[in-house]
Parts: sequence; structure tokens; C-alpha cells
Amino acid sequence: MIVLLSLLSLAEALDCDFRPKHMPNGEWDNVPLNLRPLALTSSPNSFWALYQEGEAFSVDVDWYEISTNAFQMIPTEPLLPNTDYQLQSVEYSDVKFAYLKTGEQMDGTPPSTPSLLSVDRETSSSDWGDTDMMVFAFAEVDADVQFAFVELSADDTFSAPHQVWIPTYVYGEQIDLGVGEGLCDTTVSASILDTHHYVKITLYDWAGNRSEPLFIDTQYEQSLRRKVGCTTNATDIVWLGGLMVFGLRRKS
Repeated sequence: MIVLLSLLSLAEALDCDFRPKHMPNGEWDNVPLNLRPLALTSSPNSFWALYQEGEAFSVDVDWYEISTNAFQMIPTEPLLPNTDYQLQSVEYSDVKFAYLKTGEQMDGTPPSTPSLLSVDRETSSSDWGDTDMMVFAFAEVDADVQFAFVELSADDTFSAPHQVWIPTYVYGEQIDLGVGEGLCDTTVSASILDTHHYVKITLYDWAGNRSEPLFIDTQYEQSLRRKVGCTTNATDIVWLGGLMVFGLRRKS
């Protein structure tokens, strides 16, 4: 009982959210008419629903399991243009996950493959606990990217990868993705980070379009950074050596 109370106190202090991960969140304008919200749960139909503003009944949707316990919500008809929608909790109708204003277009264009800025293994210790994360920084990221599908493998064939979905938040065409042992959430163990050096990252936008995968050898990238050196601050990453760009393709 004492351990349980301690964990609950920790979660409250850190403002941890143990609901299934989901995107989109917050308020969005110019949402495509073929919106595909994504939730990481085995029971998406009991987690959230899509409502048109002012309507008493939810929009009819189908569910597509894109990977294990990762479900896309697919409205059976395109959303109406220039219309307000809400993604809300099925259990608690007053809990709203997202406020959405549609535009006038469908979106069938995949996100561009971003450029890799850096790969860092970051560890920390505090009164709240220990963390051990592999953090990837990317530039040239499309604004409508919502999720990253990360696969970690012990070999370059990806025959038995460890798979993780990470919600993304794009700021100034950049994102940071962290996988590992965090304070609120553990996506992969430290031992996986030690042995699974080959990583494949695919970005998904809010219409369910996906980028070409980006392949990264974390061991090589970290070795390269140690050789060429770099300086890092909160807003800028300056390479003193070459910057490796993988398959950059801008989204029109």
C-alpha cells in the first residue's frame, strides 16, 4: 500500500498522464477531411469518439489496427468542410481531447523524410527517479506530423524489431523523439538501448499518410559526433563536422 501511494504521489507531482497515448491533441485548424486520429489502446471504441459540434451522436467510424494495439479511427464518410469537430472521451463526455476545425481539402501527400540533427544517449538521476533515453533530433519536419513509429533492432535486417509509437510535437519544423526509461513512461528498457543500435523511424501525419522510413545506426551516429564534436544549447545544434541527411524530400 505504501509503495502504491508513493507511485501515485509521484505521478501526481510529475503530472503524468496514464491514459492511452493519442493524437491529435489540443486545438487545430485546417484539418483534412480524411482525418485519421490514432490511439494506442486495445479498445479504441471505448476510449474516444468523434463528434460534430452541436450533434448528440458521434460520427460513424471504422477502426484499423495499424500495428499491435495501435488503432486509426477512420470516419466512414469524409468530414464536412469548414466544420467544428471534437474528439472526446467515451466514458467522460466532459473530457475533450481535441478541438478540430476542418479545411476544404483531403490530404493524400506523405510527410517528407526529415533530416537527422543528432542522436544522444541521455541519462539523469533526481529525487523523482532515474531516466535513460535515446533522443533523436530532427529538422525539416512537416507541421502536420502527429506520430513517429520507431523500430529498434539488434541487426540491420529488422527481423525482430522492438516497436514503439511516439506522439510528436513540431516546433519550428523540428522535433525531438525520446525512447527509453522515463519518469512517467518506459517505452524500451536500457538493455534494449544497449543492444538494439539499428533504428528505423517513420512519420505519420493526421490523415494517416506515412513518410519513407529513416534508417539510423545509433552507435555509428554517436561515434561520429564524438569524432567531429558538436555544441548544443536549448535552441541550436551546431555541427563542427558533416551533417548526414537521409533521403530528404520536401512535402509539397
